[in-house]
Amino acid sequence: MDAGLAALLWQLVEASLPVTVAGPRGSGRRMLLAALNELRPVGVPLPPSRLPAIVEAGSLVELGERLAAPPFLASDDELRTLGAVLILGAAAGAAGPVRVLAAHYVRPLELDGHGHVQRRPPAVLAAWDPAAGAFDDYAWGILPELAARAGIEAPAFETERHRRAAYLGDLVHSGVTGPDAARRALAGYVTAAGGRIREP
Repeated sequence: MDAGLAALLWQLVEASLPVTVAGPRGSGRRMLLAALNELRPVGVPLPPSRLPAIVEAGSLVELGERLAAPPFLASDDELRTLGAVLILGAAAGAAGPVRVLAAHYVRPLELDGHGHVQRRPPAVLAAWDPAAGAFDDYAWGILPELAARAGIEAPAFETERHRRAAYLGDLVHSGVTGPDAARRALAGYVTAAGGRIREP
């Protein structure tokens, strides 16, 4: 994924949003999920779920179909607990490199101003454009929702996202890509509000 999407997921994972990774076997699903889960605040557990966080599926629709079928038999409302859904696959056919092809935000059950339950459809956060060789960013369209999920105002959320994206980009350009070095660098990141995510 690119730095912008990685920064966004970093913020959402920090806010205890669940992550579900779907894709073919051998696509690095488990490794990606483990890396994202390392960004979760210490001592802040995820809500319990009986649904798997790693699923063999090639799209959000296929993911929903698999989880709605035996042995899980997930209801539509239960599927709304999936959080951020990342779809992995080959970027250019079977021989292409594996990457995140699409990132979705599955909206939870919501209440409107009158207390009525709302079931809004999922939103696309980003999608890979093979022709451009880059991600199309759609997260801006639901920025207030994402900021509310993180518990901060939308302008502050967006500012922090840009700072984190720049930080991640600098790490890559500096050659900080190994697991241990990356952990230390991410642990030492200081937010725009002046707080450190966690001690290095």
